[in-house]
Amino acid sequence: MKILTLNGKWEFKNSSEEKWLEGVVPGSLLADLYRLNIIDDPYYRDNEDNLYELFNNDYVYRKNFSLKEQDLKGLKALLRFEGIDTIADIFLNDHHIGQTFNMHRTYEYSVEKYLFQGSNELVVKLKSPLKHIHNKQQEIPLYGIPMAVPGYTHIRKGHYMYGWDWGPQLPDCGLWRDVSLLFFSDIRFSDINIEQIHDIDMVKLKINMSIDNPSNELVVATVKITSPDGQIKIIETKIKEKELFEITIENPKLWW
Repeated sequence: MKILTLNGKWEFKNSSEEKWLEGVVPGSLLADLYRLNIIDDPYYRDNEDNLYELFNNDYVYRKNFSLKEQDLKGLKALLRFEGIDTIADIFLNDHHIGQTFNMHRTYEYSVEKYLFQGSNELVVKLKSPLKHIHNKQQEIPLYGIPMAVPGYTHIRKGHYMYGWDWGPQLPDCGLWRDVSLLFFSDIRFSDINIEQIHDIDMVKLKINMSIDNPSNELVVATVKITSPDGQIKIIETKIKEKELFEITIENPKLWW
C-alpha cells in the first residue's frame, strides 16, 4: 500500500469572508490564528472571553495536491481523516463525499473515481460547534455541569472544550490529526488485533484479523514472528473477510 500524506500547509478562512490564510494540518483554528499573530494567547488570563465569538462562525479548510498517472492506475484510493473536529462536510474536486459528526473517530472514504491526474482540491467545511449545541439544546434540553456551555452533551467532541472548573470555554475546531490518501490493490488489512494469553513456560497469541476484500474469495495471509535471538516462525492462514486463529510459543523470551 502507498500512503500520500496530505499534512502540512493548507489554507483556511471564515466562511463568510473572502481572504484565505495559511494553516497547518494537523492543527486547529486557534493554533493557526495564534501562529499568525491574529489572536493573543487563548489561555492567558481572560482572553477566552474575547475569543468566544469566533466559534459562532463556520470555517473552511482547503488543500491542493497533485497526482501522477501511476498513483491512479488500477488502484483503489481511500481518503483518511484520523481526526476532524467536529461537524464537517468534505468535498473532493467539487464532489461531496461525506459528513463527520464525531471528533473521536477515524473517517475513510473511497475516492478513486473523484481523483484526477494533475491538480486536485480537497475542501473541508467546518460548522460552528456553538451554534450546533445551542440549536440542539433548544430542541431537547440535556443536563450538564453548570460551569460549561449549555448543550455540550449534544456533541461528540471533547467536552472539556466547553469549559470546566479547571478549563476555559474554547470549543476549537479543525483537522487535528493526520490526513492522507491510501492507494492499494483490491485487498488490504482493515484491522489486526493480537491478544496474549500467558501460562507457565508458554504464551498463546490470539490473532484476529479483518480485510477489505471486494472479490470475496479466499486469500492467504502470512504471519511472521521473530524472537529476540533471530529465530523465525511463519504461519499461513486462509481468510475471506475475518479470521481468528491461535499460535502457541513455547518458552517465550519475556521482555520484563
